[in-house]
Amino acid sequence: MNLVANIKGNNSKYGDLPIFVISNTASEEKVNSYLELGVSKYYTKADHSLSDIIEDIKKALSKK
Repeated sequence: MNLVANIKGNNSKYGDLPIFVISNTASEEKVNSYLELGVSKYYTKADHSLSDIIEDIKKALSKK
């Protein structure tokens, strides 16, 4: 979480970089914490296929 906070923090030259978190588990509190920091999307491995995650990343990068 510290890495995300540093990347998305005030005056960071990387603040507009999309960040995708992929985790084995996710409590609602954990997901919300990451989203509040500015994460683009949070995935749990059990609920999303790798191909879907890759497609989302491709879409986000093509907008840059």
